[in-house]
Amino acid sequence: MADLSGKIALVTGGSRGIGRASAVALARAGCDVAVNYLRAAEEAAETVGEIEALGGRAVAIQADVSDEHDAARLASETAQRLGPVDVLVNNAGMILAKPLAELTLNDWRTTIDANLTSAFLMSQAVLPGMRERRFGRLIFLSSVATPKSEWIF
Repeated sequence: MADLSGKIALVTGGSRGIGRASAVALARAGCDVAVNYLRAAEEAAETVGEIEALGGRAVAIQADVSDEHDAARLASETAQRLGPVDVLVNNAGMILAKPLAELTLNDWRTTIDANLTSAFLMSQAVLPGMRERRFGRLIFLSSVATPKSEWIF
């Protein structure tokens, strides 16, 4: 990975799995990292600890990135605590492990909001600053690794 010393990264869903690996890799490349989580506070703190053990600077910030106000607050709090976001990793996501016939419209909307709307909201929240600084990276992750998540017809 390129040298990203002095850059600020924000990783949504950064407390575990691919998000955690991304947060640690960005720290190794020189970024200060905001580790976003929704419910996994302990795992987010462990990710921060791992980054700090590498000599990096990191903070854990709780926010529901599928909520417009929380997404804006996450970007603002990251800027206040670390600096303006230079690298956004849109990693947050979820899957409902239910048979298709049992999914409700609310289930569907919750999944779409977590997996797609969150990336839109977070990108909108950090993009103005990136444009102003004439630097920024938006990274969108997804995974086919969804244990017990096959839709059953």
